[in-house]
Amino acid sequence: MEQTFYKKALQEEGLEVQIPTKEERKELVRIVDEELTHGRILSESLERFWQLAELWQQQGAEGIVLGCTEIGLLVQKPRLEMAIFDTALIHAAKAVELALGTEEQLKYWDDRR
Repeated sequence: MEQTFYKKALQEEGLEVQIPTKEERKELVRIVDEELTHGRILSESLERFWQLAELWQQQGAEGIVLGCTEIGLLVQKPRLEMAIFDTALIHAAKAVELALGTEEQLKYWDDRR
């Protein structure tokens, strides 16, 4: 969340980006490290994520980018009327699109490697 690659790309498209506070980030990292990477989804953590999401929405957020691939495990059933962008699903969909895409699309990505 502290890295700039998502933030920079979104800002270049004219979007305002809000990053969770240091304490919120610490809490989310703990949930990922201690639970999600071990295949556990605790109801308390699920509730906490949605509390944070509601807080961010009240602060003006119109969507959430799930920049950590494991966080998508918490968001299988959205509870708020806001856009949720699961980067794991986005990456998978783009990989399929490229695999099935035109030769021109594939050349574009080959040239970038």
